[in-house]
Amino acid sequence: MRRRFLLRAAPVSAAVFVAAFLGGCAAYSGTPAQKVQQWAKHSSFVADNTTLVNDVIRTREAVKVGTVKQVRTICGGFASDVGNSYVTLPTPDQALTNDLNAADVLLVDASTACSGVSSVSSSVMKTALMKMTSGLAYLGRAQERIESFGVAWNVRL
Repeated sequence: MRRRFLLRAAPVSAAVFVAAFLGGCAAYSGTPAQKVQQWAKHSSFVADNTTLVNDVIRTREAVKVGTVKQVRTICGGFASDVGNSYVTLPTPDQALTNDLNAADVLLVDASTACSGVSSVSSSVMKTALMKMTSGLAYLGRAQERIESFGVAWNVRL
């Protein structure tokens, strides 16, 4: 059900979502930790989610500088980066999947909104920044969980 929500929020080609769906159905064996490790090894999770963290940092820096064009440009690419991250779902662990999905939904909403802002001090931008902060909080929870399974993610949230 959550997949449908993100699909409406961030239009990405149907082929990408079919690939994500099929990729998420891959069979992993072993303990829960081994399954998550296998999934992480075969997905672009770490790189994709590190990119999302960097997108938030770049957006915040652009807002401080006050350049609307720069914010729009970063946010336009940010929305695409969220789509790349989303296709790594589901994970073999439901709680991890839930946290990553929640982060993706918040971040796609934020990036879509900020890609069309008219002012870096607008209410739309302020709301987008709050959603980015919330999205990072979910990524932080996901980071703790994935690291508890023995997967290194060397970005600090």
